[in-house]
Amino acid sequence: MRDTFTRCGTVQGPMALLMLSLWTWAGLARGAVVRVCREWTAYGCRRVNRELRIQGRPVGRERVRRLMREERLTVRPKRRWVCTTQSDHGHKVWPNLARDFK
Repeated sequence: MRDTFTRCGTVQGPMALLMLSLWTWAGLARGAVVRVCREWTAYGCRRVNRELRIQGRPVGRERVRRLMREERLTVRPKRRWVCTTQSDHGHKVWPNLARDFK
């Protein structure tokens, strides 16, 4: 019996097993991408792809990118600048001598 599509759209024969395994792999890839993105919120698709390869789950970068877009997993950039000025103190404030400097 050769692989054919029936009129109702289902697949028969060995092709059905292959498609089932591909659909299962796609679901596992989606779950793996979601887990990595939740653990590392500042990772984009390239770093997520590298992390998945380290874990032994080779997934293409375009698939990772598409899954991140479909799941709306956006990158939250790290905060690069921290304000260290403490203006609410009781100490004397010195005048700004450079203000009138030309």
